[in-house]
Amino acid sequence: METPTERAKRHLNRYVNRPVYTEIFGLSSVLRMPRIGKLHLGVKVPVTKDGKNENCRKTNHPGEAMCDRCSYPRDLDYFVVGKVISEDIARKFRSVYGDEPKELHIYLPTEERRAFFPQALAAYKGRRLWCKGDGLGPATRIDFDSGRMFSTDCPCENLKTVENPRGICDERAKLMVILPRISMDGIWQLDTGSSNSIININSACEYYRVMIKRLAFVPFLLSRVPTDLQTPTGQIVNKAILYMRFAGDEREVAAFREKDAISRIAAGEIEPLALPPAPDDAEPEVTDDGPVLNGRPLTPPDERTVDAEVVEKEAPPEREPGADEQEDVPFPPDKAPSEPPPKEYAGVPGYLMKSKTRADCEARWNAVLELVKKKPTGIQTAIRKVYDDKMKELAA
Repeated sequence: METPTERAKRHLNRYVNRPVYTEIFGLSSVLRMPRIGKLHLGVKVPVTKDGKNENCRKTNHPGEAMCDRCSYPRDLDYFVVGKVISEDIARKFRSVYGDEPKELHIYLPTEERRAFFPQALAAYKGRRLWCKGDGLGPATRIDFDSGRMFSTDCPCENLKTVENPRGICDERAKLMVILPRISMDGIWQLDTGSSNSIININSACEYYRVMIKRLAFVPFLLSRVPTDLQTPTGQIVNKAILYMRFAGDEREVAAFREKDAISRIAAGEIEPLALPPAPDDAEPEVTDDGPVLNGRPLTPPDERTVDAEVVEKEAPPEREPGADEQEDVPFPPDKAPSEPPPKEYAGVPGYLMKSKTRADCEARWNAVLELVKKKPTGIQTAIRKVYDDKMKELAA
């Protein structure tokens, strides 16, 4: 017979080493951005040759105007709203941009280009994805009869080329953007098969990553611009190509770069990429022509013919009786800061930004000046700007 102590231990051991399951392997790690709508670059129109659309509609879909077998896509030079999660979103889109918008204000939702602009070689049968690859390694293909997925060579004989214009495998890309003037609740997806549009978006991403130091939630303009293109067969066609550009000026570019630089300084990095080193003004500029005045060379006068000029020093103005002796001193010279200074340089920017008065900011600056002087010239210039901006803010 078990004792009361053994019975208590057995009761508590019910909770020991009990497995807890919170994720499913291979499923919980799959993430998707919430999609609230789709944008199209064209519309489907019926094939009227030989009455193909009319015959197909009578036989296969009497209640629908067209299907994939009796229609073809027609490219347009503006964006078309596709399926949306609610009709209110579609109405707001049309009220902001109209029925035929050629330019949209967008944000990119993340820094990873692979996440917001995935690209692949894809083959469709009807509306169903049949095969997908990258042209380098094996592709993934689906057997529609059994639902089994298997690997195959990529590229294969289904790739669409000049020699094989009827191939069903072609370049595909999905651009996912946020339309801040419509909603911040999710992304809009835009599919394209234009190699020129893919190259333009990829190039713009790398260009602005160098210029602005970031891509996510930066204001961009996505446009459709009619462009003359030469096909592989030598023909000239006019197509509306996707272009992406920064929706700002040089001051906003500098603001984005400065934010990136301040974050690097706060982290204690050695040299911020966005701030060039300050010029060294210790050595004067030396020229071969010598000093000039009003466009003429300035020569020293003859010492024998020039008398020394005596300049009398003016006496300081008399102060009125009872005047405050400290009124010319902007801040108390020896006032201690309201908080002790940080011991490491990484805390200096935040330490200065916590100042409540100009006197306290001045005292904090004097307290951390020795830490700042140990850093390179570029970092000294940046942290001095943090101090100057805070003083201006407190003076306003």
